[in-house]
Amino acid sequence: TGGCKETLTISLPETKDYDISQDQIITLTIPAAAIKDAVNPIEAEGSIIIKPTVKATISGDVVDSIVREEDIKAGGKTIVIELEDGDWLLDVDKDKLIDGFKVVDVDKQEDTQWSKIAKKITQDHITRNSSKKVTITLPEVGDVDFGVDKEIISLTIPAELVQGAAEDIVATPRFTLYPDILQVDGEAIGNLVYLESPDGRVPR
Repeated sequence: TGGCKETLTISLPETKDYDISQDQIITLTIPAAAIKDAVNPIEAEGSIIIKPTVKATISGDVVDSIVREEDIKAGGKTIVIELEDGDWLLDVDKDKLIDGFKVVDVDKQEDTQWSKIAKKITQDHITRNSSKKVTITLPEVGDVDFGVDKEIISLTIPAELVQGAAEDIVATPRFTLYPDILQVDGEAIGNLVYLESPDGRVPR
């Protein structure tokens, strides 16, 4: 559309299947037939750079198995973070990465059991396996005490840790750390009591 004879505005349509893995550089050559009295095509100055959307996936022990308080105290469990359409910096800053982990629905992060774990993680616990993959091996943390409460952990990776990233990256899925002591939830309806077993356990 054009608001005046000198300006042409192109509105981009929705394109749900648009998927790129690296920067796309778009240039424009205006054909002579599109411009009044033009003889030759015109090369527009500048270019448009479209960057891919970087995605991050969490795997490792914290996703593949149930990690409990006793496991945290023993140490050695892994958090694996893999990027799609992006590359980690050569030196992944420990503080910036660990600061991206948060306990969901908790205002005072310093009061969580995860905060105790985070304080014990050093640069030596973080391995850049490749440009796409980073592994965090959790240290021994003897003073954790979940009581009967679990903690759900999310991760937002700062853009500055990923080469060329335009915005922070929300990793998926979240993962859960469980207490050793299991709490059973229940409610009474009429003369019946319904019980729900914790973390997917099957009552016997």
